Amino acid sequence: MKKILFAYFSMTILLFACQKEDLLVDNGTFSEKELSNPQIILGDEPTNEHLQIGAVDNLYNCFGLAFTLCETGEKEIGNGYSFYNDYVQTGIFKENGLFPSKVLYWSDAIYYAAKDPTGITHAAMITDGDIVRSKEGIGGALYQNSINYYYLNPGVSYSYFRRYSLNMDLIMSNASPENGNIFTVRTNGSAPGVLYQWTCTPSNVIQFYGTPSGHLATFKIISDDYEQVTITLRATHQTEPTGDNSYSRSYPVELSSNKRFTVGTPPPPPPPALLANFTGSTSILVNGTGSWTATASGGISPYTYSWWLKRSDGSTGEAYMVGTGSKLFLMSVSAKSTTKQPIQTTNFDLYLKVWDSQNSIYQTSIHRITAYGDVNLVSMY
Repeated sequence: MKKILFAYFSMTILLFACQKEDLLVDNGTFSEKELSNPQIILGDEPTNEHLQIGAVDNLYNCFGLAFTLCETGEKEIGNGYSFYNDYVQTGIFKENGLFPSKVLYWSDAIYYAAKDPTGITHAAMITDGDIVRSKEGIGGALYQNSINYYYLNPGVSYSYFRRYSLNMDLIMSNASPENGNIFTVRTNGSAPGVLYQWTCTPSNVIQFYGTPSGHLATFKIISDDYEQVTITLRATHQTEPTGDNSYSRSYPVELSSNKRFTVGTPPPPPPPALLANFTGSTSILVNGTGSWTATASGGISPYTYSWWLKRSDGSTGEAYMVGTGSKLFLMSVSAKSTTKQPIQTTNFDLYLKVWDSQNSIYQTSIHRITAYGDVNLVSMY
């Protein structure tokens, strides 16, 4: 009796499901009402978990939509094993890229941990964040799911999946090309239907050698000029999938990457800035002398020195040159008394100018000198 009841309920559920599908699909297409108000098809998942957004058809299976249809729009029946070998093992797509656009699901933890492609059971195209689109098998409908939703087991969230993005890593045949060198830049492989576009700058240093061919381009260095060269690749992939456009992100997807390197011999670094200073006497006695020594650094030697002096009170006008060379000796003259040190003092301001061989100039700060008596300071040489 229990078996009869179970069979009866099973038939009832199957009949209801068929009636529900008949309501959704009319000659393989959706009505505007159904497309504008998509329904949950399986289980009691939230509306953002599992939405049917395309009609049931026999054109594409889940792998075709995820990896072939979205690149070329052409029908191709595939399987997880062949996709993994053709796209992942070759390096055309890489796992956990910055902009993943595809996802593969494994049936159990053992296959998943081993990355065994024989355990791949489903594939989908990532459309936005954590949302994927896929066909539910051959003859199924197009669905939009959260990435954690796995249609083979409604109500169960699977963690056995990996995300992949188009591999845009660039490989150079010559990492340090020089003038006259011809070299190639490429990705690991070319995905069907992907549009690759190459640019290179500056054109006076690097040029295309022939015509770029998909994921590979050949270049030639044509100058010894010291420049930073930039080679850029932009790749556009994934056309609009079948189904209602209101559930898709912007298509197509565009990625870019570049290689930067320098050519030519870099110019010598500029010399350090010219600096100068001097030390010496701060006071001079009656009929006495003072001495000062200059030092210079930076710039480009040899250096030229000139010493400049004026009375601090401005009574002698602008500063005047009192010596050249790296050393200066000044003598006190015209003192009114030679028998004792007078109380009166005369203050002088001394500074130094230095030129290097490139005519750069540096002027020091003022050095105050106190001379006893009403005197002048004159050069001893």
